[in-house]
Amino acid sequence: MNIFLFEWKKVWKNGAVLKVVLLFLMLSAAIFWADAAMDSEIRTAYLDYHKTLDSLPADEAADLLNAFTLTDETDYIKGHALELIHSEMDSVTGYEDYRQSIQNRYTQSQKISVFQGTASGQNQYMQRIAERYKKLTLHFPLTLQPYQGIRKLMEFYPADLFTVILLIYLTSIVFIQEQRSGQYAFSLTTKNGQRRLYPAKFLTVYFSIIVYLLLTFLFYFVLSGFLYGFPSMTAAIQSIPGYHAVPYDWNILTYFCVFLLLKSFAFFILTSLAVFLARRLNSEMAVSFLLAGFVGFSFLLSDRFQGNDSNSILRLWNIWTLLQGKSFIRSYDLIRFHGLLIEVYWGIPLLFVLSLLCLLFGKKQYQSAKRAKVFSFHRSNRVHGLFFYELKKTFICQKGLVLFLACIMIQIFILSQYNDYFGTDEYYYQNYIDQFGDRIDDQTDEKLQNEEQRIAALYTELETTENSVTAYKLQQELECEGGFQRYADRVRELREDGRSPLLLKDAQYTLLFTNTPLSRSWVILLCMSFAFLVISVFYREKATHMELLQKSSLFGRRKLFYFKFLTLLLYFIPFCLLGAVLRLIWSSSHYRLDWDAPANCLEIFRETGITCSIRSIFFLGTLLQCIFVVLALLLLSRLAELSKRRYLMPAIILGCTVIPTLLSPYFPVAWLQIVHNLFFIFTASVYFISGTLLILAVCAAFITERKMRNE
Repeated sequence: MNIFLFEWKKVWKNGAVLKVVLLFLMLSAAIFWADAAMDSEIRTAYLDYHKTLDSLPADEAADLLNAFTLTDETDYIKGHALELIHSEMDSVTGYEDYRQSIQNRYTQSQKISVFQGTASGQNQYMQRIAERYKKLTLHFPLTLQPYQGIRKLMEFYPADLFTVILLIYLTSIVFIQEQRSGQYAFSLTTKNGQRRLYPAKFLTVYFSIIVYLLLTFLFYFVLSGFLYGFPSMTAAIQSIPGYHAVPYDWNILTYFCVFLLLKSFAFFILTSLAVFLARRLNSEMAVSFLLAGFVGFSFLLSDRFQGNDSNSILRLWNIWTLLQGKSFIRSYDLIRFHGLLIEVYWGIPLLFVLSLLCLLFGKKQYQSAKRAKVFSFHRSNRVHGLFFYELKKTFICQKGLVLFLACIMIQIFILSQYNDYFGTDEYYYQNYIDQFGDRIDDQTDEKLQNEEQRIAALYTELETTENSVTAYKLQQELECEGGFQRYADRVRELREDGRSPLLLKDAQYTLLFTNTPLSRSWVILLCMSFAFLVISVFYREKATHMELLQKSSLFGRRKLFYFKFLTLLLYFIPFCLLGAVLRLIWSSSHYRLDWDAPANCLEIFRETGITCSIRSIFFLGTLLQCIFVVLALLLLSRLAELSKRRYLMPAIILGCTVIPTLLSPYFPVAWLQIVHNLFFIFTASVYFISGTLLILAVCAAFITERKMRNE
């Protein structure tokens, strides 16, 4: 117990830990608040309607809600608020209908021959589900209340992502840092150190995560209550829209408690895995990539895997379903494995056993053989300069080359999965460009007029025909109307703006110039490289006091920083160029791009006034990306040189750059895209680029000048 208290105080008296916790709490709260503030007018109307409806009996509230719908549905704000209340009303008044629909579905399936008989696995599966909901009796009331705050609270998964980053940070300072400094080996020599040190450190990390988890949940609960009000916790959980499939007789408070227990168990598994990786690999970079990959793969498993046998096991027994409570408490499902039907909750003891195995195998650190191998590899009598030493240290010893290749392979994989699907309007728009030509000339108006008359004739024929087959064919032909309207609008816009009379297929340039999964993954991998590589290049000699010896060498004091910075440039400049080359190769191999066309013919550059060619804007943009990366790298390098804590800076970079970029496509919050726009400048405005470039240059120059003055 004394060892545990010592480790606990050591962590929470660390000012860096408190800074990281406070930063993550503020960032996640800002995302939560900004997401809720996007629909503040809808929220106000929503709460006003609830003040009128909540005090009425269910039947009267339903009638009054229908009356409000008839009078206010044309108003966008009130109509959207009424949709939210209708979903809540349906959960309250339609719960018995939902349960009855499950029984009816099972009864109807018995009339189909393939489902008849107890030997049918599908029949047994449907029977178990029907019996489960048939036996369910609710003892808590189904009441109409403002539940949108509760929904946002329980479905706010950015908090889980910040908690994973905090777990990586705590594992690094509690295990990896002390293993590298030898403090862990020294602590083992103390009384009871062999038996109690390892579990004490694990419990310190785990309970720190639990404290943060409870703190954030309570904070978000208060925040959601402040925005949407505090509903009664004694109402049945099935009253909340989206939670009508909960197969337990629980109120909202009970569901909250079980929900937090499942989250705690999920982070027990993640903590066990993180500690195991830290003990075996002794690398924060490897722990971060593997743990993030494990969580990301769990998300894909729970979202995309369908079917029985191994697919059902991977879909239901994984970390993401535990974090979200999906099949464990939010709905009722069964593992279907080779004819066997297994309750989902049996996965909890199985995952617990696997976690204990991770802890058991992580207790001993198998590093002696690895140290001997590394020592024999690096032992050499050859004398070399500081720059060669930095290259070998960064790319070989600190696995910079492995990180670079891993990032490139991830981008290639994402590119291979890239979906270039076009909608119906885009498909016909491109067909009209092929049919009418991509240049506006004297015949364009005649072509547009003829096509407009043809579409009008199709509508006339559709209204008069009584043949269903003919009507279906006419409807298919009329699908081109959206594409034609877009073509006509583009012709009009180009003429009004006085731009080059050239029509381009904008969707074919999407990968090069817009926010896509590939561009976001590139920015995320770039920021992760910043987090792990920059601090490791500058901190290793500082921790071992080799920096003083290096500075005592010839030109060491003046050139040591520049050697380190040049080494980092040899990583990040090829990283930027290869990202652009991958996008260029994919786009050029799939489409015939008009590189000589003016850039302002594309819709994304219409308001910028850029008149140079698309080829020029692509290469100039790539060059400007490299300049931004170099300035950011210079600023981070100076900060890393001044930093006295190895793991604080990576945690801040990951929390402030990676998580917002990861969340940007899912939350309509503008500032989440700042990091993406900073490094993928094609999506940024000219003012943003100029201002950020100036700020980065001034900050880098100021820190550099201050450092040179101190030396």
